[in-house]
Amino acid sequence: AERIEKERPFSVLMQPKELFFGEEYREVTDEILVNGIIDCYFTEKDVGILIDYKSDRIYDEEDLKARYRIQLELYRTALERAMGISIRETYLYSFAMGKAILLT
Repeated sequence: AERIEKERPFSVLMQPKELFFGEEYREVTDEILVNGIIDCYFTEKDVGILIDYKSDRIYDEEDLKARYRIQLELYRTALERAMGISIRETYLYSFAMGKAILLT
């Protein structure tokens, strides 16, 4: 990797329709400040790989993916906007299963 970042705080402004699925949010133009900490990402040739560590005792990959898909999409958006890089892959690393699980 050309660059490795761990425990990277972020803040990003997003419109409600980017965060919520309800029709009532489609026309809202206010922005919401979203803060978080990205566990790890690295870049290779101007594209990024995003990794989020999970300590849940969930042993089913699909359950873990379903639980964290929205969070990782939010992290992906934040990184792409803030860093100007394209995220090629997103992973959950499950300590319970001892492996990385590809989301996208």
